[in-house]
Amino acid sequence: ASCEQRWGEGKWPDTLVLGCTHYPLLKALIERRAPRPMALVDSAEAIAREVGAMVGGGGGSGKLEFFATDSLEKFRILGARFLGREIGEVRLVELPE
Repeated sequence: ASCEQRWGEGKWPDTLVLGCTHYPLLKALIERRAPRPMALVDSAEAIAREVGAMVGGGGGSGKLEFFATDSLEKFRILGARFLGREIGEVRLVELPE
């Protein structure tokens, strides 16, 4: 839905919480399209810091494994955007209903 449909004609929030890890990919677009400045709260950065603190001090060697439940190619493209580098093999998994 458009912002006008969601909040009403001429109305816009003063703060928007980006509550999912992939929303930062839309941050620049939101800022460009907003009719006036607003605060954007990006939870992804805080989540990444917390996860890094939890797993970063292990001192061991690790490896990345990628799994997707949908298009492998789409996952590769979006994953590369998130990580800032190409990603390797992605395995398709099916979740039970």
